Amino acid sequence: MLRGDHIYASRPMLGGVGYSHHGIYLGNQRVIHYAGYANGVSGGGSQQVEVIDLDTFLAGQLPKVRSYPARRFSREQVVARAMSRLGEDRYNLFRNNCEHFAAWCCTGESVSPQVRNVSKGAAASLGGSGLLMLARSGWGRQALSTGLKMAGANPWAAAGMSAVAALGLGIQLMRSRP
Repeated sequence: MLRGDHIYASRPMLGGVGYSHHGIYLGNQRVIHYAGYANGVSGGGSQQVEVIDLDTFLAGQLPKVRSYPARRFSREQVVARAMSRLGEDRYNLFRNNCEHFAAWCCTGESVSPQVRNVSKGAAASLGGSGLLMLARSGWGRQALSTGLKMAGANPWAAAGMSAVAALGLGIQLMRSRP
């Protein structure tokens, strides 16, 4: 790993559902990241952009580096961009999470393939009529509600998220409960 790298690590959850947590490596075993749900959905702690040690960031997992074939910013510019947001507290799982943050630092574009994949996966596995039937069931309503709560206040407008994405996230979160 080099200073200015976009790094990430798996975060396994109960029930086999997991996600990856992203940050920018600062060197000297330090990482800047959007804390958000780094400690899990009910893990507590900060949700803002902060600097932590590498071992805490990795949480026992192996580090991976996301490569950007045509870097838009130098490694020092990536670090400066990350540090410019230190203390920011506007985390949103669907439009301003740790992956959005790290990608923005490196490319200037705030994107999260994980969020996009949750939405696609739920749509593909359920289909239109299956989605409607599940959403009308008690379990489906609970999953949808769980997904919407994770998106924060007024998720439809603020997060720009679809019902499919909310339902997909809710299903993932409910599967991860003991």
